[in-house]
Amino acid sequence: MFCACMHERLREGSELHSHTDWPSKMRLRANALFLVTIVCGTILVVLLSIVLSSGPAQPEEVSSVMYFALCLGDGDGGEQYFGRNGTPESEDCSFYLNVNNTRRSIMAMQNLNQRYSYILYDECARSTVPLKALDAIARLASFKPIPGGTFNQTSAIGEFARHGTERDRLVYYFPCKYSYRQPYMQPISKLLGVNGARENTTFYEH
Repeated sequence: MFCACMHERLREGSELHSHTDWPSKMRLRANALFLVTIVCGTILVVLLSIVLSSGPAQPEEVSSVMYFALCLGDGDGGEQYFGRNGTPESEDCSFYLNVNNTRRSIMAMQNLNQRYSYILYDECARSTVPLKALDAIARLASFKPIPGGTFNQTSAIGEFARHGTERDRLVYYFPCKYSYRQPYMQPISKLLGVNGARENTTFYEH
């Protein structure tokens, strides 16, 4: 009889303990779920703020472009031409000399906020896309002269007028075959009457 009573009391105590423990477990689960929700929400807010603050990548603003006009017909050097002072100066003028001068100029200006483009001309002219300094220097190695080629200075100036802006500059290399003794050659000042290009032009004369 005594054992039966004790067994009954133990069973009742166990049931009572289980009933009182269930709400505690539910509270723990609810607290854990709440904590996970807060952590996930915080992570999402941080990621969203980073994305919104960074925004789309802004293109780098370039102040100006410097164009170098190189005559492709200056590659032979076999014939002498006469400069402004009437003396033969072909040994002081060549395509590769102009390329080397261009390379040194860009290296000296490579820290400036500008791009560099080349206008390659003979009878026609074509320009490259504006390049950063180091890319422009590397691009010079791919240019080759056309020995015996003719030239049209108007095409080079026209190419600059089409692509350049009022902030851009043109470094113009006279063709080595340009002779000041030939009266039929158009004065360069007349050629540069296109859109006021003369104001933005530097001349390299032989």
